[in-house]
Amino acid sequence: MSSNSLQELRALLHHAPSEEGFKAICRCIEALEEEDLGVGVDYAAEHLETWPDDVRVGLGSAAATARWWPLVRHCLLYEEDLASFLSLHPTDHLRGLEFGSNMLGDDGFALVVSLPQLAALTTLKAANCGLTQEGLDALQDSEHMTRLTTLHLPDNDIGAEGLGILAQCPQLAKLTALDLSSNGVEGWGLASLAQSEHVIRLTVLKLNENDIDTEGMEALADAPNMAGLETLALSDNAVDPEGLEALATSRHMTRLTSLELSGNGFGDEGAQALANASNMTRLRELDLADNELSDESAEALADARHLSSLTTLDLSINDITVDGLAALIESPHLPRLTEFFLGDTHVSEDDVEALLSAHPNLIFHLD
Repeated sequence: MSSNSLQELRALLHHAPSEEGFKAICRCIEALEEEDLGVGVDYAAEHLETWPDDVRVGLGSAAATARWWPLVRHCLLYEEDLASFLSLHPTDHLRGLEFGSNMLGDDGFALVVSLPQLAALTTLKAANCGLTQEGLDALQDSEHMTRLTTLHLPDNDIGAEGLGILAQCPQLAKLTALDLSSNGVEGWGLASLAQSEHVIRLTVLKLNENDIDTEGMEALADAPNMAGLETLALSDNAVDPEGLEALATSRHMTRLTSLELSGNGFGDEGAQALANASNMTRLRELDLADNELSDESAEALADARHLSSLTTLDLSINDITVDGLAALIESPHLPRLTEFFLGDTHVSEDDVEALLSAHPNLIFHLD
């Protein structure tokens, strides 16, 4: 390898890991002279071992010609013909595979999970790809998807039955992050997940835009295998005050740091249930946008001693005035709360300007 090329590559590899940094390394590899290519790729591969897989991203469309393809760990596939891609290009080095809004379908998903050369995958993402329960049946039958820690399948048609299939997959014993947003999941389907003997390590669960109701909330709250949850997303469901009370009083929901509940319309009664949630002492981010809340909710949260870890609060699209906001800002129980989202409330730019003059450390979003 020439001295200049080596110096450039060495400098890039000693930067902090990032997607942009990896792209720069790939450009450097692409520019190498042919006689330097093997040495350059080997040198980069050795030093990239300490980089996270999710920043070593490459497009599947580049696999045929890209010199840096062996360095990729997370592959993005959009319009490529799946069968051709898998048969023509080496994939055993991949740790993540992501399909973006294409017609993968159940057959394509079944092909992916059946291939031994993809057995090292830890991340599988297939959003808006036409998946149903049939695709999940193939996952349950697969001998290879045993290392998955992240499974994102939003905007498909899996339903409550599909969630039941996932709950019965021993292959998902290492799963820590699951996203089934916008999948037609009804509340009763959460009972199967709550009783799963295999999906027991989740720290992130996203179920936005489904039909989770009181039954689902109670199942979730009563599930010992959900005790590791740190992020729970339940926006745009059918969560009511009764369901929130079940969650708020659960002895298993004590590790939550982020809770998304926007668009459920549970009103002040629901916010009061959260204000009484003495078990949620680690909560840092709380999203209550679009829930028909008034200043009564803000005042209830301001009185919540257990929310002392809260740093970010979203009250957008609610009937919150500057009086409710002031109660939160002045609360002795919320010392870390510094960021507020207040779009489409009764708080004005003039109100914010006045508050900032007294509290310059606060951050307000009115968009």
